[in-house]
Formats: sequence, structure tokens, C-alpha cells
Amino acid sequence: MSGVYVVSSLLRICKRRHPQWIFGGRNGFTLFRTCRQYHPRQLQNRRNNHHASKPLSASGTVGLDSNNIQNSDFIKHAADEKVNEPELNFSDTKKSFKTKTTLEISRALAVLKMCSYSYFVDNSLKLMKISQMILGKKLSYYLLKSTFYGQFVAGHDIPSILKRVERLKLAGIAPIISIPLEDGFGGPNVSDEDRDIICADNIKVMERCVDQTLQVCDNTKPILMQVRVSPLVWPEVLIKIGELIVKNGYTYGDGGPISIQNFAKGLNQVNKKIERIPELTDTEFEHLNNTLHRLDRLAQYAVDNNTTLQIDAEYINLNMGITLLCLALMYKYNQTKPLIWNTYQTYLKAAHSNICRDIAMAEKLGFTFGVKLVRGAYNDTERLRSKEMGYEDPINQDYEATHIMYNKSLTMMLNLIKTHDRKYSMIVATHNEESLTLAVNKMTELGIDKTDGTVCFGQLLGMCDQVSYALGQSGYLAYKSLPVGTVDQVMPYLSRRASENRAVLAGAKRERELLWRELKRRTMKI
Repeated sequence: MSGVYVVSSLLRICKRRHPQWIFGGRNGFTLFRTCRQYHPRQLQNRRNNHHASKPLSASGTVGLDSNNIQNSDFIKHAADEKVNEPELNFSDTKKSFKTKTTLEISRALAVLKMCSYSYFVDNSLKLMKISQMILGKKLSYYLLKSTFYGQFVAGHDIPSILKRVERLKLAGIAPIISIPLEDGFGGPNVSDEDRDIICADNIKVMERCVDQTLQVCDNTKPILMQVRVSPLVWPEVLIKIGELIVKNGYTYGDGGPISIQNFAKGLNQVNKKIERIPELTDTEFEHLNNTLHRLDRLAQYAVDNNTTLQIDAEYINLNMGITLLCLALMYKYNQTKPLIWNTYQTYLKAAHSNICRDIAMAEKLGFTFGVKLVRGAYNDTERLRSKEMGYEDPINQDYEATHIMYNKSLTMMLNLIKTHDRKYSMIVATHNEESLTLAVNKMTELGIDKTDGTVCFGQLLGMCDQVSYALGQSGYLAYKSLPVGTVDQVMPYLSRRASENRAVLAGAKRERELLWRELKRRTMKI
């Protein structure tokens, strides 16, 4: 019902805009019928289930190691990097959208246009509830599945996820399964014991995500999985840890209570506790130890099944605590190759210093290092918090400054990957075509093998397909982040991500233009 409406509406728009096109009633019906008759290929080479406060300043650096990394001859400022003619054509709509049906292209146009309106993004959950009141829950869910859910979510069970994964695979794109866990702990009246149980249950959900990942991925590309830490740890514990890191001058490689080495001691399954941290209450300290035991179980489970964990960055007042947990996991599990990766947000003024500092820690303590490089999505929230609390805005002054910092960090990582065989890995997680072109050209210049797993590319499902499909079909390790779950499970997540990525959604004009171009190309053939 909704699919017919979307296509017919778009065809009417096309007819008004392009009267030279041929649109008959039968043509429109034939277009829709052709879309519905599409069936993906049979699944091949599939893996079965495997065997049985104030924010923190983050600009501190660590001694000569960090300075050496920043000042090395082979690390150049991105502004000095020439972006050559792209090896890839991000404007070839026939190639980029060849595995998409016309109905899917029409849906993408409608959904991305709706997401460009701030009112819709800000009130998405409210509008969903109104829809349920007027249309009923069943019809409302059907409409959501046919539009926004279908655009941005892979499915709710293994069969539905596999269908989406197989379609991506035809274009050379691999999945990164994402469980839409949110960081609610049941409200202010929930006991600490129950809050700890919620965290334990969330870890089990992440372990099941490893199972789902193994069932839908194969061995043709490295297996990656996202982990959002805030649903797994009490926020006040992360904030206190971060404050102590800043207070101690970022010396979290010295072996003290707030250090990589101490936290790594808690990564075990024999309930061995870390050195006491006096600033934490007894309950918080116990929860921290429980968290370390659980994270160790999750990491061991993933590593045993050759699955790389990418730890997401979040709000700035949580990030230092998340980073210390991530570096402790690296210290234990990244001894031979990067299996745990940390995320760095280049919209932060201190982003490049943060990466250099943590690379220096890895060099000092002898573990390999993986990076998920993003621009960041919490601009509005971080700026508002800084204004309310009276501290310096941690966000770069404008998009251009963020762009320069992203390319600078990208170039640095590519040079490190080239000069240190398999000691460093990175996923270039961006929708920006210029940065992607820089990465591809720099890989070619340095002779980095695009299939060896050291450099990957990632975009969100339902967005920037012209980039993902071009990369995947050209043999690069291209990935889509795939949220999975039922409508009720994913809608809060989708609402949050839409709000966080409002600038990206509002600025998706080029993507909509490419979709229109492909729709025009197809309809002119009818």
C-alpha cells in the first residue's frame, strides 16, 4: 500500500517536472510490478553459527613519544595534501545503484527528503505515537517498515538480515551489525543492584550480536562489529574516571590506579580486582570491576571468532573513560594485530592530539592500534552544554576546520599503516567524498593493499550509497553499519541518530540529486 503510494506520487512529480518523459497508467503499473518481482540471489558462502559533570579537556599529550608522532617527517598536514583526480566515480548512478530496485530508489528519495526537515527529525517519536493513535499500531508499523525502517534498518531476525546482507554483497559491501542499545537505566528510583543487572543484560545482548554477525558474514572480508559502551557502564563512573585522567595529566600509561595496566588487570574471568581507586565509592568500584569482567568476556568471545570490535565514541564527558577501557582491552588483545579499535571524533579541537597521545601509549606499552575515524555527530549538544556550564566550546569553529583535521588524521594513519606492517588499522568512516578520494589516492600513492584489512571504509545503511557502492564494486573493503531489531527496538535509536546526524541528512542534496538522476534514467527506458 505505502510502496504503491510512494512510487505513484514520485511518478506524478516526475511527470510534472519532465513532461517529455512518457508516463502512461500501464507504464507506472509496470514499473511497480517490476520492482516487486525482484528476488535476491541464493545465499552463498555463508557462515553458520560458530562453535558451541563538566566535560574533560582532551588536549593533553604524553612526552616525547607523542611529539615525535606529530612531528614525524612523513606526517603532513591535510591542507598540504593534494586531492588528485578520483580513481572512483561517485557520480555513476547506473553502477552505484545497480542492485537497487526502482521502488527502493523512490523510497530513498521520499525518506531522505522527509529527514531534511528539522521539525520531522525533532518530533519523530511523537509523530510515530500520533500515527499509532490514528491508524492503529499494525498499520502504523506497516507504514514505518515500508519507509523509514526499510531505509535505515537491516531487519529484525536472521532471515530478514540475510536478505539485506546478500543484496549488499552483490555490490561488494560487507555488514557491520549494530544493536540499537540505548543508555537508559530505568530511571532515578532504580537501585544500584538493578542498574548493574541492566548493564550485565546489555553485555549479553552484545554477545548475541557476535552470534548474529557470524551468521550473516562470511570469510571474504574482515568481520567487524560496533560496540556502544554507555549502555554497559554507569555514566557517573565513566565521568569520574575521565576527570581523574585529566587531573593526573593524562598519565594513564604509568601503571597507577587510573592506568591502562591497572584496568587490564580486571580483564579476567576469575574475578580478580584492579587496584583500588579511592575517588570511587565502594558501589562504583564494584560496578567497575564487574564491567571489566564482562567486557573481557565479550572481547574474548569476539576475538575467538575472529571478529574485530569497534568501540564507539560518545559525548565528550564520557569519552576519556571509554578510551581508557578501550586501551586496556587493546593492551590485552592487540598484542599481534589490531582486534580492538577506538573511535576518534575530528569535530573536536583536540582530536588529533588525542590520537597522537594514544598512539604514543600503544608504542610505549607495545600493543597494536586500530582507529575508527569519524567527524562526529553531537555538535549541537556539546555546544549547548559548554555554553550552559561556562567552559570553552570543544568543537571546531566551523566545518572546514573539522574537514582539515579529519584529513590530517587520515593522512597520518595511512602513513603509519604503510611504515608499520599490520601494526595499525583504520576504518575511514565518513560520507565526505573529498576525504574518501584523498584516502583512495593516498593508498595508491603509498602502495597500501586495498584488500589486506588494514584500511576499510564505512557508511550508514540507507545513506551515501553512491560512495559505498562505488568503493565496494572497485574492490575496496566497504562496509555498511546495519542497525537490527524490531520497530519498537530501533525507533528510539533511529530518532537519536537522526537528531545527531541532522546536518548530514539536511545536506543530502547531492545524494537526492543522484537518486533523481537514476530514477530519470530508468523511467526514460520504459
